[in-house]
Amino acid sequence: MLAVGWDFWMNQPHRQLDATEQNRAISLPNAFAADRLLIFGDTNRDGVTSIADRLDHQDWSWAKGGLLLANVDDDDQDGHPDWQDQVINGSQDAEDLATVRVYLPSGLRQDQVQVYIEVDGAAQSFIHIFQLLPDDAIAFIDVANPSPIEHLTDQLDLGIEAKNFAHQNWDGFANIRVVVRDATGQDIASDQTRLRVAPWVMLPNSARTTDVYVSAGAYENETMRSQLQQHLQTLRANLHEYTTDWWEEMWMQDTMEIGYQEIPGHPRMHVVLRANRDADRYPPTLLAPGMGYITIGEPRYLEEGDHLADWLGNLEVSHPVPGFPLGRIYYGRNAETGVELQSEMVRFLEMQQVQSPVWVDTSWLSIKHVDEVFNFVPGPEGEAYLIINSAALGVEQVQNLEALGAGDLEIGYPPFPVYEALNYVEVNQQLQQQRLNPILEKAKQDFHLTDDRIIQLPILYSDTQEAYGLWSNPVNSIYINGTVIAGDPLSPPIEGQDYVQQTIQQQFNSIHIPVQFIDDWSYQENKGNVHCATNARKQPVVSNLWRNIPKALTAS
Repeated sequence: MLAVGWDFWMNQPHRQLDATEQNRAISLPNAFAADRLLIFGDTNRDGVTSIADRLDHQDWSWAKGGLLLANVDDDDQDGHPDWQDQVINGSQDAEDLATVRVYLPSGLRQDQVQVYIEVDGAAQSFIHIFQLLPDDAIAFIDVANPSPIEHLTDQLDLGIEAKNFAHQNWDGFANIRVVVRDATGQDIASDQTRLRVAPWVMLPNSARTTDVYVSAGAYENETMRSQLQQHLQTLRANLHEYTTDWWEEMWMQDTMEIGYQEIPGHPRMHVVLRANRDADRYPPTLLAPGMGYITIGEPRYLEEGDHLADWLGNLEVSHPVPGFPLGRIYYGRNAETGVELQSEMVRFLEMQQVQSPVWVDTSWLSIKHVDEVFNFVPGPEGEAYLIINSAALGVEQVQNLEALGAGDLEIGYPPFPVYEALNYVEVNQQLQQQRLNPILEKAKQDFHLTDDRIIQLPILYSDTQEAYGLWSNPVNSIYINGTVIAGDPLSPPIEGQDYVQQTIQQQFNSIHIPVQFIDDWSYQENKGNVHCATNARKQPVVSNLWRNIPKALTAS
């Protein structure tokens, strides 16, 4: 047993019912008579476990039913997720427990009667249950080896945590059953409630940013980091630098995704999902109070050409779009070899259900990451805009520069003359017709977008296979609190202004987003850019996850 302050966990449910709840309680059908054994959580999702939650407490749907948090943060700061022990690690940890209440009528509290809390099936391995005892002591209930509950009163208060999110070994559901047995072990009364662990939800590039992460050490990126710091100060975001001598860790986007979970009446928890790579020492260091950490799957061996498929620049999520109020996940697939993001990871994402993943063909790219192809930014009214590379617009840039007399000037990195860029016109025309146009049409269907929600940005590619940008890829940029930060394309100045920079800014002008350019040459020469080089902690685009479930789920 452990005594802690449970003010947050238990005081809210003990408050007086308001008039609405009293009226609802009075109108309850006879099936919920006061002498019935009951167990229920926050069925109506108002953030308070009260008598009103007795209605439909045995059912669960995306529209109603109790939710659990996966207790994967580290409130006692011992370097391990809180679920790994069988205690409540202080008041902050208590805030991560969902409240479940048992009403035990006096007629069932007899000397020879024993009361058990049971959990069915796979959920036994994936949840912990605690009981609040007199004097604020806490008892751990071993659901794998049930024993009679001690200290029986008319009301038993339980706290429940999940150890993980829904994944291939657990569908995320837990049926919690209270059973009263007589002296012979026969059941004389029982009731159950159905709960589900909250989904792990990805956050889009378009969301508000509080923190940006970048690595230092293995690449010469001092100028880029300095410029990034200056812009982030203006945009009110914090920069965190991690020093490493491993080149793989310089690609901060590829190390992790920072998502979140939340349930009614409890603090939101950000959760780091680590990439399945051997070279990632940084993500576990973010484990902290309010910041969880999980892994799904293990690193695998892949043939050259597909060996970067599990790096998490290959996993993104859209801004909220029609039908997907939390955004829709997309990831890269080599349509020619069939290799895509690891199947266990994809299955994990699918089992969260609320962001329904789709794939994008990245077979033609050198790195084969989806963040090289398109991304999302918000419009003036918060609507989703897809930004996508346009090889046709890239061809137009170099043709215009030649016509403007800049043919002998250099462009891109490594730099080469504009007149040499004209040798890539046919390659890029093919890519536009055979790759980018079909990708755009599929994206419009997958994300329910119309043509007026598309912003095309200029890029010139190296080839039709194993392609990479000959200047910094403007789609591989980051949106930070109203501003896009992109790599410098290093194109010739026309009338004193970088020509490609000017075109990129003009494309964003229609939705009033300014663009700041930074020197990302050390990433560009390694076939990546600003988005690849960074990662971010963001805030949800919408409030109250449970009120923004896709209608396709709530209607079923």
